[in-house]
This record gives sequence, C-alpha cells and structure tokens, in this order.
Amino acid sequence: MDRFVLSRWGNFGMSTLLEDKRKSLAGLIRVTAKRIDEGADYRWTHQGRCNCGHLAQTLTGLSGGEIHSIALHSEGEWVDHVEEFCEISNKPVNELIREMLSHGLEIEELYALERLNLDLVLRHLPEGRCSLDYRLREDVVTYLETWADVIEAEITWHRNSKTPIYVNNRIFVMHEPRTRVPDAIDENPASGSEPTAKGKDIYGRGSVGKYKRRMSHRTRMGA
Repeated sequence: MDRFVLSRWGNFGMSTLLEDKRKSLAGLIRVTAKRIDEGADYRWTHQGRCNCGHLAQTLTGLSGGEIHSIALHSEGEWVDHVEEFCEISNKPVNELIREMLSHGLEIEELYALERLNLDLVLRHLPEGRCSLDYRLREDVVTYLETWADVIEAEITWHRNSKTPIYVNNRIFVMHEPRTRVPDAIDENPASGSEPTAKGKDIYGRGSVGKYKRRMSHRTRMGA
C-alpha cells in the first residue's frame, strides 16, 4: 500500500499515483465538508455520522447507518478502531478502514480526524483560529476545508519546496521545528534508579500509538 508518511519525514518525493490519490482525496474531503455544512445529520456520538463517519460515507459510499453498524461489530470508538487496525484482518471495521486508506488517506490523518488535532492542519487554520471544538459542526467544516488545502499544498511542496505556498493566507510550513526535552538528571546516581523522564519530541508526529487516547463509549458520551 502506498504510504505518504515517509515523504513527510524526508526527501523521498511523491509518486504520480500517490499524488493523484491525494489530489482526489482533497476533493472528497471538500465534498464531505460541503455536505456537513449544508445540514447533513451530524452527531459526534454516532460512528456513522461523526467526523470519521462522514468521511467514511464519502470514501465508501455507505450510509451513516451502515457504517455505524459495521463499527459496532468491534469494541470501542473510531480512535480504538484506528489504533487496533490490522491490514490483514478481515474484521468488518478493518475492511472499512482499508477502503478509506486506499484513497490515499493516512492512518494518522484518520486518527486525528475525530478530535480535529492533526498538527499540520492546525498550523494553517484561518487567521484568528488556534483551536477547534471537535463536536461543533462549524469547526468540523473549517478543519476539513483547511485539511483539503493542506493536502494540495503538500503536493505543490513536493514538486518544488522552494516555491512559496499559502494556506488561509498563512505561509505553508511543511515541517515544524522539533524541540527535544532532555532526560531528567538523577541527582543521586548511586541510587541506581532510572532517569525520571525520557527525552521526547514535542512537535514531532510519530505513529498513531503515540497519541494513546483510548476512549470507551461511556467516556465519549460524557465528554
């Protein structure tokens, strides 16, 4: 399966096939944003009509009810489904996610969609917006529209990273500078204890597992 994540971290470029998929994906994301903006049933507590559910409708052609039924065959919510995704599993929800990824969608992007927190998108929100409410229709539309713009900006960046690119009147920044937090120093090395903290990247985006925000249905309903 083509994966876009490698090209974000280095100068690997983007294949023509993947570029075409990503360009098409941007258009499908805009279709999703338009549907939600025009009043389609939106419910963050419904797995077929939430943020991920609406994108799934667009990418698979399934109804919100069908997607919700598929999701309920597996324990948890969308964040759980994505964390536990297995490319070779025949579980219905894994087949659903596989079909979504076949459009050039990244697993990290899908994971972040439910909470509207993909760093690359948040950095390029319209002026005056620095945070979003992931359960608010208007904010979901803003996130989706910005995400589509960011995908197109990424494509342009990979063609020529020297060209100035703008998203929502902001200069497009592909890679956020990363800051490393040093390991804590044990003031009593003779104790034999391990450092109390491990060095970590503040701005780096790694695998889905780094997010570790497992949510039960009960937690979600009470959020």
